[in-house]
Amino acid sequence: MNSENSRIIILLSKIKIFLLFLCSLAFVACGLWIIITQPEGRYNKYYLLIVGIAAVVFFGMCAAALFIKLFDGQPGLIIDERGITDNAGTFAAGFIPWTDITGIESVKQASQKFILVYVRNPEEYVNRQTSFLAKKIKTGYKYSGTPIAISANGLKMKFAALQAVVFNEYDKYLERNGISVNRE
Repeated sequence: MNSENSRIIILLSKIKIFLLFLCSLAFVACGLWIIITQPEGRYNKYYLLIVGIAAVVFFGMCAAALFIKLFDGQPGLIIDERGITDNAGTFAAGFIPWTDITGIESVKQASQKFILVYVRNPEEYVNRQTSFLAKKIKTGYKYSGTPIAISANGLKMKFAALQAVVFNEYDKYLERNGISVNRE
């Protein structure tokens, strides 16, 4: 984490991204193995074929996105007096002004921790994404109430530290604007 004149810069972790890339490739390989060998067992061969294809397509797209992210020279997150610039993951939201943010919370879903950022105009953030990513973002939006979920998976920072920084900076913004902070 870099901090220059109340600007907090959190870098991408190329090691974490590379490891996630390797895991994605392993799932692609498993999917290909299922498609090619069509193993005998208690599952219907058509079911296994669908699972194999789904694994290759989904994890193949993940691997491609992670490969691109490996060469991304931009920081993962920038937090300053204007807002948050999210470039942390595949579904990065870009610049989020503090004035758009209506609330933040941390959640744990399927052993994965996220910071959910609630905004006044969620559709604007969904529309920033490509068509495939927009569908994925809309699904997340439907279940969580926001299209913006920030993870520490690809950052050079652990989740607890990321959570503390984001909450602290948001609280500072609220206080600067005379809004009381009620954090439980």
